[in-house]
Amino acid sequence: MAVIAIDNQAFDFTSEEAIYCRTTGKNYYQIFPTTECSEVEFNLTPETEIELFTNPNFENLLTALDWFWNLASVNNNEVVLPPTGYIEQEVTGLTIGAYYRVCVYVKDILAPNSLGILASGSEVFINPNTTNEIGILCSYFLATDTTTTITFAHLGAVRNITIDSASLKEISVPVVEIQTCEGTPVGGTTETIDLYENTAKVTFCWEQLDAGCYKMCISPAPETALNLLDGVNLITTEGGRSIGLVITTASIGINGVRRLTWQP
Repeated sequence: MAVIAIDNQAFDFTSEEAIYCRTTGKNYYQIFPTTECSEVEFNLTPETEIELFTNPNFENLLTALDWFWNLASVNNNEVVLPPTGYIEQEVTGLTIGAYYRVCVYVKDILAPNSLGILASGSEVFINPNTTNEIGILCSYFLATDTTTTITFAHLGAVRNITIDSASLKEISVPVVEIQTCEGTPVGGTTETIDLYENTAKVTFCWEQLDAGCYKMCISPAPETALNLLDGVNLITTEGGRSIGLVITTASIGINGVRRLTWQP
């Protein structure tokens, strides 16, 4: 689970992981007039990899107790929906106010037919929840109850629609805490979080605070954010000579000793 700062924003808060306010690394500060606001955008990832649908791959759908269906048939675990056909599943254990993503893989469809993702109760999708194109349709909603029924429904009048799998997961959203530069939390402040699909924009207006030094801390932080010894973030020395990680295991146990080396 994580919210990941999007690259190439006006202010690079990601330097040394400053925006996550971790205790390691350097913190960078910028001066903001009290009449201005800061905006930072994030990519959002699943809160966990736990799948909330039972039987998301539709195995034995017509005989299993996981999905309720009407006018549906199954071919090799692919669900074929004729006009007005649908499948649906009641999901329990949702957290009121939490953010959820429901996806379905549409394998065969032809306009003007369309497939819709519907939810019971007062859940409102914040992005389009219908499609007439082949591919993955994902829609997002904030839970208004602990239980909802998700329906995948044929909304057209002619020709069948085929769907192949479904998914429902909780999605992380930014949690904002304003601290003094020394790390003391500041209460009584308000930020705005705008959600759209898998992105979020955090806005904080500094006029809420008295004059002083403050920082905006965001969680949940990626566990491997900005690991300088991993992947595309590999360190290079001046002149392009690479730094490598050498693990020596002789005489020191199974885990070994890790040493940074470089080629002069």
